[in-house]
Amino acid sequence: MKILLSLLFAGLISPTVHGQEKKDLTISFGAGLFTSPYYKNSDASGFYAVDFDYNINSRHVIAANFNAGGHNYQDNVRSNVPAGENLINSKAVYRTFSVLYKYQFIEWKSLSIYGGTGAGMMTQILEFPYNETNSQNYRHVSWSDLVFPVRLDINYHLSKRTSIGILGGFFIHPDFPILGYHSGLKILYKLK
Repeated sequence: MKILLSLLFAGLISPTVHGQEKKDLTISFGAGLFTSPYYKNSDASGFYAVDFDYNINSRHVIAANFNAGGHNYQDNVRSNVPAGENLINSKAVYRTFSVLYKYQFIEWKSLSIYGGTGAGMMTQILEFPYNETNSQNYRHVSWSDLVFPVRLDINYHLSKRTSIGILGGFFIHPDFPILGYHSGLKILYKLK
């Protein structure tokens, strides 16, 4: 029975292995601005991203992504600082690891456009002011939860292995419609 199951499994995966046209691994580094529509008076700050893209074939890509960024915002819900005392008084930091499926919509000689979505884990750390007697300190709250990233990548090919591009996207959280937006520039290098 074990031999029969092994042969059946091997028979199912062998057509997919031989059907791969392209087996490239691309590494990219990106940076830009990150903000959130969920928080009051959100002030955009920076983010950086690292992607590892594996080309299944010429149009389909599986990617592992790490994204880290944050923004400043006004928050008096968790704070005992009087409202309006500090307009931008709190900070949110995000760390996200996700796996995405990307589909190449356009492939020209010097330009390619990918759209993708996936699932990941986001950790959010909030830092906000808190008055204690005569001094003001900062408190921290953090949580981790499931998010669904949505991405658009536009790449301009400088050579066979090197590209520059624009990336943009947002994170959908089950409890909030959209938790954060990001957009920026990136550089890619294709390994063989």
